[in-house]
Amino acid sequence: MGKNTEAYRQISEVLAHSQGDADVFVDILRKEKIQHLSFSQITTVEFCEYRYHLQYIEMRELEPTPTYFAKGKAMHELIADTYRGMQNGNGNEAFSPNERISDKMDAEGERHLMNAYRVHREHMWMGYEIEAVEHPFVMEIEAGLLPMVGVIDLVLRQNGDFTLVDHKTGRDFYPYDVLQVAIYAKHIEGAHAGKSCRLFYDHYRWVNNLERIRKPAFQRTEVNAELSDWGEYLERIREGAVKIERLREGGTPTQNGKCFMCPYRGMCWG
Repeated sequence: MGKNTEAYRQISEVLAHSQGDADVFVDILRKEKIQHLSFSQITTVEFCEYRYHLQYIEMRELEPTPTYFAKGKAMHELIADTYRGMQNGNGNEAFSPNERISDKMDAEGERHLMNAYRVHREHMWMGYEIEAVEHPFVMEIEAGLLPMVGVIDLVLRQNGDFTLVDHKTGRDFYPYDVLQVAIYAKHIEGAHAGKSCRLFYDHYRWVNNLERIRKPAFQRTEVNAELSDWGEYLERIREGAVKIERLREGGTPTQNGKCFMCPYRGMCWG
């Protein structure tokens, strides 16, 4: 059994063990150091090999956790709670998000989250069957490449076809990466042959006061990834995988990213 086949078997077992819990799935992969590929790994090694080395090989944690990391995670949890409630038959009743917000969140962070949650309530996906919330998956790419894993924030169905939603947060709206869409669409194609798949980014902008904003606090963007172009996406994955394998085998990482954009810059400069 080859290394990549063994990795797929191990990851499939972890996926079954986690019973659809994305946090458990990701945590086990990390703790057990089961090798795999992901969209985040590919984009990280493209951005900077040294950041990849710190984040995925040394597994260095950011201390203290950046506020925007904590806010993003909290917002994802709030949205997931809402859709899980609907999935479990509780309708779309609102709940108070206060108890979901960490005690460590400062006043500004709390305002941002409360406003983003309010915006979320105004733009919820209605009229769809909720297939999955925070859906973890693994798929084989091709012989010679490690399996690809990922977590899709929201999977919806309508008339048998799929709509995938990825939630983004930040101070502003930023460009999407079509590779993520292509990977998700490829997974759906493999798991549900013959079904169409659309993907949207729901992007929430952090604002202090919803009544005093000059540009929207929310943006929904449909992103198209033609699987007929899969060869181009696959080539990008291959190139990233070559860099990752070199680093995993002890190769010296280069510092080639835009440091001002990197949360790990303090570790590089320190």
